[in-house]
Amino acid sequence: MNAEALLDRPYHIRLQQRDDGDGPYWFATVEELRGCMSDGDTEAEALDSVRDAMHGWISAALEAGRLVPEPHPDAGNRRTARRR
Repeated sequence: MNAEALLDRPYHIRLQQRDDGDGPYWFATVEELRGCMSDGDTEAEALDSVRDAMHGWISAALEAGRLVPEPHPDAGNRRTARRR
């Protein structure tokens, strides 16, 4: 299986709006892919960026012969957003 095929799995992406003093931005993490995260100025940018990060994470795992985690069973709702 390749990274592109695995990207279509229903992974749980958590979106948070943050402001670290330089203005608000959106931060996205993939709960099942430890350390897979990205950000963007808008929700859409953060989601696009985290999809690129997911591709890199999955590709690196496959190249190293590591197992790519399955999505959580309750990950049918692919996105959650939380303002912080």
